[in-house]
Amino acid sequence: MAVVIVGLVMAVIGVLVLRQRGGSFHFGTDSLEARTDYWRGAIAIIKDHPWAGTGPGTFGSIYPKYKTALTEEAQAVHNSFLQMWSDSGVLAFAAFAGLWLVAVRDSFRLARQRVGDVAAAALCGALVGWTVHALVDFDLYVPGVALPAFIMLGMLQGLKELPETDSVTPRRRANWLVGGVCAVVVVAVLWTESRALAAALIHGRALQLEEVDPLAAFDEARHAAELAPWNPRLQSTVGDIAGRTGKTDEAFAAYRHAIQGDPYRASCWWRLAEAEKAAHGVDAEALRLLGRAVELNPTNTRYSQALAAAKESVRQSHGSLLESSPAKEAGSSN
Repeated sequence: MAVVIVGLVMAVIGVLVLRQRGGSFHFGTDSLEARTDYWRGAIAIIKDHPWAGTGPGTFGSIYPKYKTALTEEAQAVHNSFLQMWSDSGVLAFAAFAGLWLVAVRDSFRLARQRVGDVAAAALCGALVGWTVHALVDFDLYVPGVALPAFIMLGMLQGLKELPETDSVTPRRRANWLVGGVCAVVVVAVLWTESRALAAALIHGRALQLEEVDPLAAFDEARHAAELAPWNPRLQSTVGDIAGRTGKTDEAFAAYRHAIQGDPYRASCWWRLAEAEKAAHGVDAEALRLLGRAVELNPTNTRYSQALAAAKESVRQSHGSLLESSPAKEAGSSN
């Protein structure tokens, strides 16, 4: 039944996509039209990075290089299974898909075993609905959505009837080992997430302070970046504020740190190019950085126009150099 339901949903989506592409009707960029472009981009990313993916959470950075339509630069694939494969590779995709498919299978078995049990029927419907929804959206980065989804998996195990087994001797050492590993994982997650939350709060305060006290805003932004050094957005904010307050070296360091954290994010390369232009004019390094930004996001007109303007300024400067009076005098003496 689960396979039939998922197959029907996929068939309906396929028909809608074909009719939309044939011009029978129009969805708009915030609906299925945009999602089909996200999915095509994710499939292209998977073809280029099939085994390990591009890294957790990097789809929003690398997708502009692959998108083919004038849709917004999405941060998620809007498909949990494609998101897992493009971000984390084929093994993560297989484990993730198996987790939910097995849960759907077990929920149908539970509903058949406990006929008339409202909890079993509701849990079956919820898990099937969640799995089908995962084909057209990705919500697991939202804690308020992820927690209920995984709680349902725990409820399923709690409602299942335990098989009859012979009594066994408790393995206390193994239990302590598993408990210790789980405790370490929980502490690590809480530590990381608490730092990320604190960094987000301090980052917001820095943006509010910039208009009244730019130097204090720079200190706050740098503090936020220190709490979450893996976040390229926070590093970019440090570079932006540093550049506006005349701290050129700090701006260069922050932009380079952001690029190290997420080399696929075109905006970081563009910001570093703008800082290079402001400090040293349009030189070879600025052209290289702008070219990298355009390569990563070829549909962004700001980047392409900036690169074209930089190349034109270099061409004109070379032309004016050839037409200068020393050059003319040298030519006449020959």
